[in-house]
Amino acid sequence: MAKRDGEANTSDSRPSTDVKRVAILVAVGILFGIILLGIILLGIVVILIFIVVRNCRGKSKTSLWANQRWVLLR
Repeated sequence: MAKRDGEANTSDSRPSTDVKRVAILVAVGILFGIILLGIILLGIVVILIFIVVRNCRGKSKTSLWANQRWVLLR
């Protein structure tokens, strides 16, 4: 009976370390996921800004100023 209790104690201690390792791995994975999502979102925003800037450069500046004036007058 004593040996079984000892084995049970060792088996109980091992999963606790495994649980800690899994918890650390999950936390690191979540952090990496958040960082990767942030980088991807920043890349999308930068691409959209470049598209908007190119479209604005294509149009004449006077039309942009006129549009801004209409917005201000409204």
